[in-house]
Amino acid sequence: MVAYFCPNCWHEMKPGAGKCVSCGYDTAEYSRLPDEQKLLVALNHPIRDHRLLAVQLLGELKSSAALPYFMAMLNVEEDFYTQREVLTSLVKVRSSESQALLREATRHESRIVRDFARRLLDGSTR
Repeated sequence: MVAYFCPNCWHEMKPGAGKCVSCGYDTAEYSRLPDEQKLLVALNHPIRDHRLLAVQLLGELKSSAALPYFMAMLNVEEDFYTQREVLTSLVKVRSSESQALLREATRHESRIVRDFARRLLDGSTR
């Protein structure tokens, strides 16, 4: 069975439910959002794989709107795979802001995150 979640409070919902029973969010409102905004919302999805896919797609879209979310994820996420995907997407955005965030990640508390950010800045992901 597939799980559906409210995009506002992430409470599990029945498929096709018009409103969330937990917070009252109208799911029709979500369906009217632009795709980029839906991906930004998905960065808080309770299932890690959904968050990872949203990060990847926002990177492919070169979404500058995702940059504040990416920085917050680097500071809050404890999962290296998510952090790695955020760093990789920062490279894809290719802006001075994303480069600044990558440089900031070289001072991250996690050594593995710092090292990966340095390799990305140097142009090497090995």
